[in-house]
Amino acid sequence: MKALPQHPVSDVSTPPDRATMHPCVEAGVDNCIDRREFLATGGLFAVGALLAGACGDGQIGGSIIAPGGNGEITVTLADYPDLVAVGAITRINGLSRPVALVRASATAYRAFSMVCTHQGTTIDVVGGTSFRCPNHGASFAATGQWTGGERTTNLVELPLVPTADGTAVTISY
Repeated sequence: MKALPQHPVSDVSTPPDRATMHPCVEAGVDNCIDRREFLATGGLFAVGALLAGACGDGQIGGSIIAPGGNGEITVTLADYPDLVAVGAITRINGLSRPVALVRASATAYRAFSMVCTHQGTTIDVVGGTSFRCPNHGASFAATGQWTGGERTTNLVELPLVPTADGTAVTISY
């Protein structure tokens, strides 16, 4: 490490030569900062970047998966025999985004995004009747409502239209 030149204490009345004031000036660099400025500025920048990355959009939950994202799928209900009971849940396979179909009543169905509204993890169907996030433990009822675990918003419900004969539903995802 290069030592800075020392100036005699008795010569306080006359400023030192410009070339001996700072190593950057000696090297011909006019706009340089010293180590303290560098560390302070770099530290502030690092903290700002950390906060910006951690906060995301500043909200817990929100539009991790919004309706109308990629397309539509028509689901033939007979292809999912585990939906016989009211309150039963099944995952619809073969989609670019994970989607669940819930039998809400004898004649009605609901569709939900299986992307956790907290951190975007794909949630699991538990016992065919509820949802749980394996990442942070949030649990959700078959209605998509948050029921426990780490606090987050309810699941995102997707638009669903039944066919006229009631044998299929079209889900927008």
